[in-house]
Amino acid sequence: MSDFKPYRVKHKPTGLYYKPNSPLSKKGKVYMNKSNVLNYFSGDFVILTLDVNKKIYSQFKSYFAEQIFTDAHTRNATYKIPKTDFEIEEL
Repeated sequence: MSDFKPYRVKHKPTGLYYKPNSPLSKKGKVYMNKSNVLNYFSGDFVILTLDVNKKIYSQFKSYFAEQIFTDAHTRNATYKIPKTDFEIEEL
């Protein structure tokens, strides 16, 4: 039996949840073990690539402070987001 309760990783400033392949969403991914985006990146930051033209991200652009790269072809922007902006939310 697992000692873990189901949880999601929430981006506190926006209220959105982490979800692989569409980094932040309204529902997010439910985790059943210790493995999540916060453990994947070493250091104090999470690196996310967001399509800032999508409505869900465009309204929250100001929350993604440190842009480190923009792809001119896809117009996706890569951001360095402090891990402290995320929290574990048990379900």
